[in-house]
Amino acid sequence: MIAAPWYLLAGGIVLVIIAFFMAGLSGASRNNPPEIHADMSDEDIARNVKKSGSLTSVHLVLFLGVILIAVSLVWRIVRAVM
Repeated sequence: MIAAPWYLLAGGIVLVIIAFFMAGLSGASRNNPPEIHADMSDEDIARNVKKSGSLTSVHLVLFLGVILIAVSLVWRIVRAVM
């Protein structure tokens, strides 16, 4: 139980690194912002923005890694105070 925060920290770092590799392999085409032209209707603009704003697996893996790192740090701070 003493080493659990360190394992959480290591797992979080590994997940963050995996997320960066996944983002690099997914290609640069996903990172392009939605195209908006002057002749587009409001519905077309809303549809393009909504389509580009979806969560991907890269975002979820990165979020989980950051959460694990934060839990590890909070756990160690709480243990140090008590």
